[in-house]
Amino acid sequence: MCSLAKKYSKGWLWRRLAAAWIDSFVIYAIAAFLITIAAIIGLRISIEPLYVVLTAVLGTALLIWRGQTIGKLLMRITVTTHTGARLSLRVALVREVLGKWGITVMVPVILGRVLAGRAWIPTVYDMLILLPVFFLLLIYYLIAKRTWYDQLAGTKVERVSRPGGRVWLLIVILVGAAILGLGTKAVEFKVQGWIPCRLALYRSMRSTGPYVAFLKQEQATPVDYVIDLFDRYDVVVLCERPHPEKSQWEFIYEVVQDPRFVERVGHVFTEYGQVGMQAYLDDFMATDGLDDSEIQKRVVHIMRDWAVWPAWTHTNFYTYLTQLYAFNQSQPRDRRIQHHFTDTPANWSELTTAEDYQAYRRSLGNRDEQMAQSVIEKMGQLAESGSTPPKCLVVMNYRHGFDLTGRHPKAKRLNTYEFLKDALGNRTANILLNTRVLLIVPIAGGVWDVAFEETGNRPAGFDFKESPFGNDPFDMFPFLPSIKGKLQYQDVFTGFVFTHPLDDQYFQKGIPGYFEGFEEEVQRRAKLISEQHSRGVKYLIYREKEGDVAINSEPPERRIETMLELCLLGLNGVGLLIGVAAFALARLRVKQPR
Repeated sequence: MCSLAKKYSKGWLWRRLAAAWIDSFVIYAIAAFLITIAAIIGLRISIEPLYVVLTAVLGTALLIWRGQTIGKLLMRITVTTHTGARLSLRVALVREVLGKWGITVMVPVILGRVLAGRAWIPTVYDMLILLPVFFLLLIYYLIAKRTWYDQLAGTKVERVSRPGGRVWLLIVILVGAAILGLGTKAVEFKVQGWIPCRLALYRSMRSTGPYVAFLKQEQATPVDYVIDLFDRYDVVVLCERPHPEKSQWEFIYEVVQDPRFVERVGHVFTEYGQVGMQAYLDDFMATDGLDDSEIQKRVVHIMRDWAVWPAWTHTNFYTYLTQLYAFNQSQPRDRRIQHHFTDTPANWSELTTAEDYQAYRRSLGNRDEQMAQSVIEKMGQLAESGSTPPKCLVVMNYRHGFDLTGRHPKAKRLNTYEFLKDALGNRTANILLNTRVLLIVPIAGGVWDVAFEETGNRPAGFDFKESPFGNDPFDMFPFLPSIKGKLQYQDVFTGFVFTHPLDDQYFQKGIPGYFEGFEEEVQRRAKLISEQHSRGVKYLIYREKEGDVAINSEPPERRIETMLELCLLGLNGVGLLIGVAAFALARLRVKQPR
């Protein structure tokens, strides 16, 4: 083994890594350009598979041609057979396609996908699989002084004394790659105002055909779909987008003020609002003739006495309560919407130390069950007092509206809807609003959003069952790996509602006069959590004083995509710097007298 290692030790590790980095930049630049061209003609290509294909094809071709890729040429290393001969097509294919990119990269990824199911974040998931593989490759190289795929193909990597007579061509290739890669990203930013990320978690390569065909069939409008669900169910749970998103509450209010909802349902429960403020809300809604200043004062009081967090300044629920009061004023008392809070009670005046707050937070361990119980108890009371079964709309955010049990009796119940489903059975349904996963990742790798875009982004609502959307693996909850690939969307939700494309969704934060006369108390509460939280509250107070209240802002996904793509560009751009440095050194050596 020692003699074998000594025989193949001439291909230094650092030179090989530098060469690979240079090649990576060139491949990235080509891939970025091809993906952008494909996007223009409507093809969805993610960078990972294209990168692998390009690297394998170009690597094979260049090794056959001269035994060197661009990076190897600059770093003055070459690949030959164990006898020193140039690689044949068969040997190059064994080394590059079968050994390096097939067995080393693709086999672990495919095997991992088969064993663990389709991951919600394929890019990160693939990296986690490949890291231990690369670590083992490094250990093997340090011991044997050659890679295992060189051993498989019977090849070796050696240094050469000079880069050859084509040094001038290298700078042309590097500059061309820089113009191609950087220019592509610059044009995208100029045209769109942001740089889309082409990683697989954003760009699934699956066809949109089945989804488009389904959407071209006649579908109900979102409002009609939600209201028609009450023909089949008594309790309909709506799963919100991120808390600050404003357009969703415009849709919720549109549902609530619909005459059919008023007539047939009339009750709304929300995660927003602690049950300790229910009496205050009821008195507010029952008091007629309040002027605008008094309405604002009372809604702000509700928003200040929040559960869990010392301050809650998202504009959407403040606007909703204000609109609901105005709507109820236009209705006879027996037709007014009854709004019910479900969140756990919080008496901030009794929380005086950090220990008190931590004890309160620990008491929230069964928060979802408590919120469900608030709904169940109230529905029971309404059933006793009425002649017909009561119906209600329940608005819960993110996982609180999930059913991750697969309806298995022994599965642990964690989410509000799961407790409601256990108690009320087939009387319940839950709906997913179109959104992103954790603010940044599109559902199903963006296939859904593209399908709606291809059909004109028409608002629609439909059951997941018997739709291609419902058959997709559920990818919205990465924190329980055991559910990956085991649950489909139709197992987690009854239906889906598309109201606004992602580009039309927006955040709103800030409530008029929220901190006025409340600064000292809210900062006292914030300090119970942490100094960092206190600084965040101080910033919100500053923003209100500057007039930054209820101002629309874009969700952060575009900024995040841009940052991710710039990180990819920067990471690969190191290869450009290495290449330029290697070129400069090569030129100096060429000019030196022999």
